[in-house]
Amino acid sequence: DIDFPEFDPKRFYQSAEPSYSEDLIEIYQFFQSEFGLPRRVFYPCCDRDASPTRAFPKSEVIQLDISEDAVDLLKRHGIEALSGDVRKYRPEEKFDLLILLNPCIKTRNATHTIKRGGHIIANDYHGNTTQMLRNPFKYKFHGTIHHGKKPMKMLDTKYSKRLLNETNPFFNLYSVFTKRF
Repeated sequence: DIDFPEFDPKRFYQSAEPSYSEDLIEIYQFFQSEFGLPRRVFYPCCDRDASPTRAFPKSEVIQLDISEDAVDLLKRHGIEALSGDVRKYRPEEKFDLLILLNPCIKTRNATHTIKRGGHIIANDYHGNTTQMLRNPFKYKFHGTIHHGKKPMKMLDTKYSKRLLNETNPFFNLYSVFTKRF
């Protein structure tokens, strides 16, 4: 038998650093080149991923997580973060971009935070892309960002839907939507 030490989240977050994914930063920068600079970016269920703060340095980026330890870690490193449940969060001003990557929540529990015409970048790890594809009256699908090869490009909606149907949902495909209302 191997004896593994018990994981202590508080201790982990006290010594951890924010994470920055170069792949995500490139995806966000590509989004910006295609759709423009979002003035306000919201990233709920972010844990310690601070990639949007590097990708959108001229935007107001608000990160939110239910883990107070994760939020404290981000704040210690000068990142604007809030502790709370996204389902209960009501921003004073709605956001231009919502990032839903592995959020462990239904899409509808976060889209109240973005304005009409605002964009959403989502993966399907917890079914967020599938949920929006099933509701085309509420969400306009633009396609998926193909980030495997350079130059990066937006795959058309028909090819994107086929790819999403054929791919394991745990494979990171980043889809872009616009909230219609």
